[in-house]
Amino acid sequence: MRHAPVTAKVGVYGNDNPEADCSSAPPFHWLWEHLPRENVTVLSSPLQRARQTAAAVARQAPETCNASERRMVSQLNEPRTESAFKEFGYGGWQGMTWQEISASEPEKAHAYFAANPWVAPPNSEPYLTFAARVGERVAAISFGAQAHNHNFIVFSHAGTIVAALMQAMGVGGAPVSTALGFQISNCSLTVMTLTFSEQGLLGRVQGVNLQGTAPVPLQRKESTSAET
Repeated sequence: MRHAPVTAKVGVYGNDNPEADCSSAPPFHWLWEHLPRENVTVLSSPLQRARQTAAAVARQAPETCNASERRMVSQLNEPRTESAFKEFGYGGWQGMTWQEISASEPEKAHAYFAANPWVAPPNSEPYLTFAARVGERVAAISFGAQAHNHNFIVFSHAGTIVAALMQAMGVGGAPVSTALGFQISNCSLTVMTLTFSEQGLLGRVQGVNLQGTAPVPLQRKESTSAET
């Protein structure tokens, strides 16, 4: 799931580390009610806004918890951090608005957004390098989920979720403009299944931007599920 909104935002913040605004309880209560309890490992980006969002979900647990809920609360409060799920870094563009980026470096900005996925922001990495790193970790986690009848819940970022979606849809090498076609909302849940077979890695996206009253297609005991 994507983290809660940040408290102070000026332009693109990428892999900077602002705090999350977790003051509104309803989104976290909905997540607590719909996330799986059994056979679960909770992972998080190392950035504080992702970890703060996980802790906000934990605060929605009832005062009297059963054993699986207590384990869930413990993991939400201390998720296992995964550096591969850190947000994409915009380097010298961080802190700027998209309009300022386009005005300051129009040719490079156009190449980055539309034409060449190997073009990197100043002092950063190409998007495809980032997407490959995310994809490799998602694939490894999915292999473990399939082998051990397990679910993974990952608290992360819009860029990370989009990279995972692109892999699940088999378009991991597409231009950045394809990635920008996805809009991932704060406090929303994305559900996908990646299955290994003789044909290779097969992806199935069960839901994107799930939140509020939306039905959640989680299959809590299915060995191939991995939630992001």
